[in-house]
Amino acid sequence: MNQSIEQSHARRAPRKQRQRSEFAMERDRDMVARRAAGESLDSIGSSYGVSRERVRQIIQKVGGPSAKRAHIAAANVKAAAKQVERDMFASQYLAVARDLASRGQSLRNVVARLKAIDPKVDEELASSVLRDARIVFSQDWSEDFLSDSALVAAVWFAFGLDYQIPPDAALAVATLDEATIRDVSAALIDQGVDDVERARVLGVVAAARRFATDNAKVTLTGARYEAIRSEQLIAWSLNSTRGTHFWPPNRQTAMARFGGWSETLERAGLRKSKMGRAKGLLKYSAEEYHETAADFVAYADNEGLSTSVDRYAQWRLTERAVGSERPSSAALRNVFGSWSQAIRSAREVDSDA
Repeated sequence: MNQSIEQSHARRAPRKQRQRSEFAMERDRDMVARRAAGESLDSIGSSYGVSRERVRQIIQKVGGPSAKRAHIAAANVKAAAKQVERDMFASQYLAVARDLASRGQSLRNVVARLKAIDPKVDEELASSVLRDARIVFSQDWSEDFLSDSALVAAVWFAFGLDYQIPPDAALAVATLDEATIRDVSAALIDQGVDDVERARVLGVVAAARRFATDNAKVTLTGARYEAIRSEQLIAWSLNSTRGTHFWPPNRQTAMARFGGWSETLERAGLRKSKMGRAKGLLKYSAEEYHETAADFVAYADNEGLSTSVDRYAQWRLTERAVGSERPSSAALRNVFGSWSQAIRSAREVDSDA
């Protein structure tokens, strides 16, 4: 009887070994195929209940793809998935975006509208797809091509130069967010700034932020920002003439985005400046700027005219002729942050009255 059992076991043993061998070969083939397709070692190991190291050993033993090949495959898979997302977005929204652009909308406004209607829209992907589609949007450089992150970084860069803070590359790597690194680098590349100088800029941005954290009373005036900006553009051999746009942008760009210089400092995390005159104030008081805006809006409304900058220039000449000197439209922009904000502020005051 015992002999019969042993013989039976002996007959069954090769079959079990063959089954185990077949299973192992099938498992090995599956691991190799999945790794070659870019799947991670962890993901493969979890499906078989083994460690990532064991998966690596098995794949290496049977001559599977190297780590480099697997990483390339993974990158290709990721790129393919991203392309599918781009194609889906284009098929759903490209025609809508073209229509909005034809009606004078900027890229930033179009993406914001799409995001408001469909919260699943990836704003970065949407912007990239629409730019690649070569749609002619209303050209507003500060809105379409300069992110909030890049604007805030410009303030920190100027602040760092003002206080002569040396760049800290390690701190930049550790603390700067992806959007800041990406957007500032892209702007500088477009301007022909080399990689060494780009690294210096990011290092100064990071170091300036740390310096301000340790020194809470420091700040940066708008006038000083403009002076430093001009010096830096000259150092980079860039001529910031009318119609050209460079990073760092002028302070009016930041003020228009955030509502004023104090608001720009607050957005960056710097203390509001109490040094020097208030923004835009030179020969007029704050009350006179508000009074001018209100008087112009009242005049335009009474005459049924537009409140454009050109109309203001004509009204200003009329006022001068009767002995009333008014500030320039540029000064009003500087005080209120933008021309539209000046008009809006005047109307709000009028409605309150």
